[in-house]
Amino acid sequence: MDKKDKRILKALEGNARASLKEISKETSLPISAISDRLNFMRKNGIIEGYRVVVSPEKMGKDLLAFIFVGFYIDPGKGLKLNDVVSELSRLPNIEEAFTLAGSTDAILKVRVKEMSELRAFTEKHLLQKDYVKSVRTSIVLECIRDLH
Repeated sequence: MDKKDKRILKALEGNARASLKEISKETSLPISAISDRLNFMRKNGIIEGYRVVVSPEKMGKDLLAFIFVGFYIDPGKGLKLNDVVSELSRLPNIEEAFTLAGSTDAILKVRVKEMSELRAFTEKHLLQKDYVKSVRTSIVLECIRDLH
């Protein structure tokens, strides 16, 4: 990837539905070059896809939290960190899930309507699991930068 590709991607980050003409105007690159570069980036997995970004607030999901989870992982019993996090990531209200190195095993990005729903989610899906060692939750007060 060169600087031209990065300019094209930056234009698409601002508006993934931008036309070639709009991208050309923003990047000062010819439309044919943009088209060729976009096709190359799609074919080579640089651009993985385009997404619809839904406003969580307009869907009634006003509370964003990050839940830091520690696990009792016992590979001898067939319990693996990636399997546990993969299972949790499919739960309702989980937007993203990450495994970590360090004192916390995973971070779950959770979006819910209100505090009582967060509490119920934590109790039902985390605290009742035998393999959950610790749960620590941080509530987001304000999002400073969101790439979605």
